[in-house]
Amino acid sequence: MTEQSSTHSVKDGKKEELLEIERKMQETWKERKEYEMDACKGKKKYFTTFPYAYMNGKLHLGHMFSFSKADFAARFKRITGHNSLFPYAFHCTGMPIKAAADKLKDEMAGVRKTGQTEILRSMGIEEEEIEKFTDASYWLKYFPVKARSTLERFGAAVDWRRCFITTDANWFYDSFICWQFEKLRKQNRVSFGKRYTVYCPKDNQPCMDHDRQSGEGVLPQEYLLVKVPIEVSGKNYKLLAVEKEGLAAPYKCVVSTGVTYSVVELDGDLVIISPTCIPNLSAQNYKVKEVESVEGASLEGCTIQYRGEDLKIEGTTAIGLPASKIIISQIGSSNEKSKEPLERIYPTVKYYEPLSKVISRSGAECIVALVDQWHLNYGEDSWKALAQECIDNMDLTKETRESLNFGLGWLSKWACSRSYGLGTKLPWDPEYVIDSLSDSTIYMAFYTVKHLLSSDIFGEEPLIDKSLVDYDFWESIFGETPAAGKEPAVYNHPSVVKMREEFTYFYPVDLRPSAKDLTNNHLLFFIYNHVSLFRKELWPQKIFTNGHIMLDNEKMSKSIGNFLTGDEAIEKFCADAVRLTLASGGDTDQDSNFSQQTCNAAVLRIHKLYKAISPIFTGMRCPSLEAEVDRLEKQLKAELSTEFTEDSLMFNKVLLLKNQTISAFESLFFREGVMHGFYSLEPLIEHHSKITKNNELIKYAWLVFLSLNYPIIPHVTEYILKDVTETPFCVSEIVKRSEVAQDIVDMGEWIDKVVVHTKKTLARYRKKNKM
Repeated sequence: MTEQSSTHSVKDGKKEELLEIERKMQETWKERKEYEMDACKGKKKYFTTFPYAYMNGKLHLGHMFSFSKADFAARFKRITGHNSLFPYAFHCTGMPIKAAADKLKDEMAGVRKTGQTEILRSMGIEEEEIEKFTDASYWLKYFPVKARSTLERFGAAVDWRRCFITTDANWFYDSFICWQFEKLRKQNRVSFGKRYTVYCPKDNQPCMDHDRQSGEGVLPQEYLLVKVPIEVSGKNYKLLAVEKEGLAAPYKCVVSTGVTYSVVELDGDLVIISPTCIPNLSAQNYKVKEVESVEGASLEGCTIQYRGEDLKIEGTTAIGLPASKIIISQIGSSNEKSKEPLERIYPTVKYYEPLSKVISRSGAECIVALVDQWHLNYGEDSWKALAQECIDNMDLTKETRESLNFGLGWLSKWACSRSYGLGTKLPWDPEYVIDSLSDSTIYMAFYTVKHLLSSDIFGEEPLIDKSLVDYDFWESIFGETPAAGKEPAVYNHPSVVKMREEFTYFYPVDLRPSAKDLTNNHLLFFIYNHVSLFRKELWPQKIFTNGHIMLDNEKMSKSIGNFLTGDEAIEKFCADAVRLTLASGGDTDQDSNFSQQTCNAAVLRIHKLYKAISPIFTGMRCPSLEAEVDRLEKQLKAELSTEFTEDSLMFNKVLLLKNQTISAFESLFFREGVMHGFYSLEPLIEHHSKITKNNELIKYAWLVFLSLNYPIIPHVTEYILKDVTETPFCVSEIVKRSEVAQDIVDMGEWIDKVVVHTKKTLARYRKKNKM
């Protein structure tokens, strides 16, 4: 195996040299406060946000893949003249952290083996530190710091002043979420009542998507169970059976011979059901008392009368039957339907269970319970209509639009309250905590003012008087402009005025990229809450979704060793090589692949470019990169003949590839962009460098190359130009479309075709003469 094809990192110092360049550039960016963006009236802005990661572990390659889309976009907008803001924060709300801390506590006390100690060891946490993680609050202090370090090593263009953690551990964020929910309640978007919901019996609370180890997206399935009389060994019972309602005769009844059924008292009857039904029935307010058991095999051959027919019960060895595991179905495939509704003939029981297995973060198998809880009234007609209007007006790919519209069609009331876990307490009912998918819908607005509230991520170092902060404070920043004379006292406070300026400058959110699995929960909630809480001109502009990332064409898995954390990938290959490989991975909702061989080759290619390009710019100085690129392009257009020459062809090919790269980046198709701006442009320049004497043309071409690839490989591209100008890639319009002499490009393509055809003809001629 050659060095270039190996999955092992380069050993001859190339990677180490690139890592050192990255370290120097990251220090420089930090010193210059490169990515700290403030409102600047009159300057065009671009506001990119990305779903914050959950802080129950270290960031892995999957996080980096989706995050990279946001970072590439933020950097690209920076060099197209936008005041490009990209903040980031860390999510700590919900069950996972509390459940993991409790598991560890039990394990260390010898109560039960949970595997949590080994999970922490696998993250590289020292043995003497593990015990600290029995306190859930320690996770909030530990993992956000690690995550920020990883993203800084990755070269994230983040304004870290705006970073924060969620939950009531952050006083300011807690107050902000209270304002959100109080306002939603005033708008009648929140209601209280009983609802069938997937429920964790261990935690005694609803278990929604982000509360689950497995079974995300699984909903309660309704069954109408029918009580059918049966005699077994001289005793009278009733089978609680599942029937596909409305079926016509003939029928059959099937039980599982491998199941031991329970006999329970239910509404005065002795009922035979699967024991798995009992927890669900009990949680759905049925009084159920287990009396005895009956083997499924003993039911086989018994006769029941059903809709006027005598049915002999059949047995099956299958144990995966739904609900009560007693099924009545139609024999054959007749389209005829029974006209008599089931409930008019037999007593029925309305019953729910999860459509498929759901395991909570606490490790318990979930059931369906009928519980009192607070709901967000998603799906309500008027609110849904606003969400639909927002989706219709957003810039979306066809895939993302279809997914959002599909989710909007089925999404209904969402249980937003929990009794276990971390988070903000409902302000009017503090017995409940707001769930993790409900306190993460408008935090993008919080980004715009957070740097003016506190100087740390925990809200422990306030920059304003906390006594100012209440409902009116937040409403004065984010709400409608009050009528003259109706302003609350805090409305004209200097701090509030400044925050309102920041918010109204950066809002709306221009781009929210995300993994596709958040489409039908988080992204829809993001839309619903924005259209309810903010005026129309502040609604989100664009959502972009992507698939997941595989590692060497296999699903990432710690258990089989096919796994890379963000830090491991950077240490193994360097950040710019990882970034280039992620950009090359894919742009659609289809899953992409991170090839370690490709990343290793990227290390060598980037290092080769660094060594080849750096001497070209030694000793060069200019006032700004934008001015120099513009000067060279104007000069070359004037100097190069409008007639066809090798240099005029080269110049126009560079312009064409630049335009193609810009179009791809604007659509967030970064794979397509690097195919044009990196993998096509670089060999073009290298080849022409060997045949031309026009040094200005080559200099211009490399400046275009470095500018186009700055969003992808920012460390090396800026390091090469660090002495050319003080801040090469400051906010300026370095990259813009150019007019291409298409006739020259077309002539070049025609000549290439003629050359290829001539070579093939000569090859055939020589082969024929040899014969």
